[in-house]
Amino acid sequence: MKVTAIESGIEGRVVIVASDSYKHPYREGIRFDKINDESGYNKIFAYGQSKLANILHSNLLSSNLKEQDAKVTVNSLHPGAVVTNIMRHWYFVNGMLSTLGKFFVKGVEQVSFGSFFFLFLSQD
Repeated sequence: MKVTAIESGIEGRVVIVASDSYKHPYREGIRFDKINDESGYNKIFAYGQSKLANILHSNLLSSNLKEQDAKVTVNSLHPGAVVTNIMRHWYFVNGMLSTLGKFFVKGVEQVSFGSFFFLFLSQD
């Protein structure tokens, strides 16, 4: 992507989908020494950990590309509230979202389109 951006004169763009859930990882942050450890596993904290990792990866990649004077922009984004399977076992929350959520929660298709659109927006 770096080479293509330089040769074409068109800035490259990387968009990494994160989530506001990055605020809810395990207490100690990313558990590198326990990535595949099933003891103490919590699906919400694991999800938060994965989204925190996405943001940290985006920041590091952006920093590295800037140091190399690459013409590539890296961003991470929070797509908003999205109906996914992550809450399928939380019957009360799932029921509320399916009833009331249709007024303010996005479907996967909407989010995919929004992320796709963001990819093509110019910084100008």
